[in-house]
Amino acid sequence: MFFLPVCHGGCAWYKCRNLKENGGYNLCEVFNDEKSLKKCLKIYYDRKTEQKNMQV
Repeated sequence: MFFLPVCHGGCAWYKCRNLKENGGYNLCEVFNDEKSLKKCLKIYYDRKTEQKNMQV
């Protein structure tokens, strides 16, 4: 299981709303929060390492 968001193609729509209508939408929150991204990557790495060690 990986925690990074999966893009559903709505970014362009929200970006246009931010530019044209002053929408204020926050896009890709995980990438904007460095601590959250690091935490997700660490969890992913730890799980993969654990799975690899169990196979040996």
